[in-house]
Amino acid sequence: MKFKNLFSPMKINSVIAQNRTVLAPGHCGSQVAKGAGAGIVLVRGNLGVSESGNNFYEQSHHLIREYVEACHAAGSLASLHIHQFGHHSANRKGPSDGVSEWDGAPYFSMTTEDMDECVEEYAQFVKGAKDFDFDMIDMHNGHGWLVGQFLSPYFNKREDEFGGSLENRMRFPLRLVKAVREAVGKDFPVGMRFSATDFLPGGLNFDDALAFLAAVEPYIDMVEISAGTDLEKRGHVHSQTIFLKERMPNAPFAGKVKAACPGLVVAVVGAVLYPDEAERIITSGLVDMVSMSRAFMADPDWVNKAREGRDEDIIPCLRCKLCYSKTNFGCSVNPRYDFKEMKMPMVYPKYLGSDDGTAANKKRVVVVGAGPGGMQAAITAACRGHEVTLLEKNAYTGGALYDARKSDYKYEVGKYLDYLNTQLEKSNVAIMLLTEATPALVKSLNPDALLLAMGANVVKPPIPGIDLPHVMNVYEALRNKENWGEKLLVVGGGANGVEIALEQALKRGKQAIMVEATARLAANAIEDFMNYANQLMETTTSIEIHMESLVKEITAKGAFIVAKDETTRFVGADAVVYCVGLKAPDAASLFAWYNIAPQTFVIGDCRKSRFIKDAATDGWNVAMNL
Repeated sequence: MKFKNLFSPMKINSVIAQNRTVLAPGHCGSQVAKGAGAGIVLVRGNLGVSESGNNFYEQSHHLIREYVEACHAAGSLASLHIHQFGHHSANRKGPSDGVSEWDGAPYFSMTTEDMDECVEEYAQFVKGAKDFDFDMIDMHNGHGWLVGQFLSPYFNKREDEFGGSLENRMRFPLRLVKAVREAVGKDFPVGMRFSATDFLPGGLNFDDALAFLAAVEPYIDMVEISAGTDLEKRGHVHSQTIFLKERMPNAPFAGKVKAACPGLVVAVVGAVLYPDEAERIITSGLVDMVSMSRAFMADPDWVNKAREGRDEDIIPCLRCKLCYSKTNFGCSVNPRYDFKEMKMPMVYPKYLGSDDGTAANKKRVVVVGAGPGGMQAAITAACRGHEVTLLEKNAYTGGALYDARKSDYKYEVGKYLDYLNTQLEKSNVAIMLLTEATPALVKSLNPDALLLAMGANVVKPPIPGIDLPHVMNVYEALRNKENWGEKLLVVGGGANGVEIALEQALKRGKQAIMVEATARLAANAIEDFMNYANQLMETTTSIEIHMESLVKEITAKGAFIVAKDETTRFVGADAVVYCVGLKAPDAASLFAWYNIAPQTFVIGDCRKSRFIKDAATDGWNVAMNL
């Protein structure tokens, strides 16, 4: 077996997990677990202590039963993931009075009577879980929920016996854990998710976290090490990391916990994405198990593919966090992910073909452009049985991804491009590289359906000096990092501009100057991007930022910058890169492509410049409808 340690069994108290993987709940609850085959599935759904008078929501009983049986059918242990939101719960009660950063609403201190009631609710709740045929329970004591709030001086401002010293701050959390153990008995497995640090100023630090885990070690069997908080923006980017942060950032914390608490099974959660990396940290003895959430959103068949040694077929998560977006939510790499219903895979209407997705009528399909949208469309159409030809003017596939992967912050994008290329190689798609598509050429192929996926064009700002030899667009810059020099001027403060500035300063140890026309950096990116980018910028003095400013002229030595107050200054620079956006082809340039085939579709950035998610979803949706 390729990943023999990852797929070795793990004994946890009186039960055995079939492998070392844990499906963390995330958005997908246990729906993804159906057939996933993880060692442990943390079932959350709508379950929470103090949110209802019943142990389980009355209307959820049938769903919970389905979840548990689905886990068992796949050989997985079903663990009830219980949580109490503290000052973000329905009654808004936590350790202290305050106002939430997240929603601006006030919250209030728990009384000792409130604590007594909470302890009793926990005990009754876990008894119900045991009776309901769960194999174990998992207390969510991390991410700034109730227990984390009591332990963290950032939240806990009490002056009684439950605040102040670590011993006092542990008093109520320790009582909760003891009550849970007493309620379920010594042989029933009890796990806990816990933040090694909440990444808040004056908050819970790792030494205190380790002391608490040592105190609860006699009462639990397993701990899942995470970090950060959910509802405080500074800590949130550490609980669900974005691609700017390193992969598996919590593994060092978990390794120290394992050394300090030898009686616990230790799992790590946070940007565990690939089987080879999971195998490595298990084999090294750093952790016993790995816990994943977004990796399963990207590919619900992650475990099966890894077990079969087909890791090249695993769809890799990009850590883009659009699955947390308030508007453009979904999964960038798995168009089947249905956020609303939170289930995988999404079943398309039967009129599209047979139940297995095979097309009812086989067609000749031509796709112009091998970016992510075109590649996804070609792969999907071929899988459905269509005869597909993919035309690409370059000598390589990937479109913008081909250059984007050269960024130090785009490792996951590179893995995704590798995945797409592998699936193309395994498909029956006829790929024609170095082929400039023309209406005449496409017409000669006699397609039944034509998919236009030529991508968008780089916007070149009309700045005097823009054509000087040391001036590059964002893709040229990524191809020629050796030409960035000691001081790089970045024109445009969108996400690409921010990434290039961060790479120049933090990865290369050199100077970057950013000029942005608006009052906000990375306005085109998800909020967490700048939340974490700002934290990175706090670590360096090598990034100079000019907001609400324009580059008036570029010279061989630098550029003249005009500020909002119309003052002009000159900044020196060795090289200039402009990142002011992309623009889709105008309608007139696309008109000639129509009436060649009975069906014509414009997809991806060719329709509108957006995210990888939108291109891939366009490609999949259109191909599924052919």
